Amino acid sequence: MHEAGLYVGSFLCLLGGVVLLARYLPAQNVAFIIVLLAGVEVAMETWQQRENWVQGVFFWAGAIILIRAGGQQILKPMRSAKNYGLALLGFTCGCAAVIQLCFDSLEGAVLRFCATAVCLFFLTPWLIQKRVTTSAEAKK
Repeated sequence: MHEAGLYVGSFLCLLGGVVLLARYLPAQNVAFIIVLLAGVEVAMETWQQRENWVQGVFFWAGAIILIRAGGQQILKPMRSAKNYGLALLGFTCGCAAVIQLCFDSLEGAVLRFCATAVCLFFLTPWLIQKRVTTSAEAKK
């Protein structure tokens, strides 16, 4: 019974991340983001030879999205700063590493930091909210 609760909790974390992204991104962006995060997580869990890799895939794909959203809210005052994107990347990777450190060793936390940084580096164009502009707005 305890195992089923962990799967449900991990799935709810992923579902929360998907719902959050779906509020401001198109469905194809959300799907690509989830597939890439899940694919990297499957590779990491397989490389570390974990038994419950499905639970880890659900949890970490959702957790990274939710951590990034929380970082956006925390770092909102510095949004116009030149290094906002790097600060958000560092915040997200650092929080993910701290959470991993609670579950695992320092080596696992470093691996989580690096994997999160690589994923977010490649996913940044898909995570940016795009808006349609008219020609009058573009000329301003």
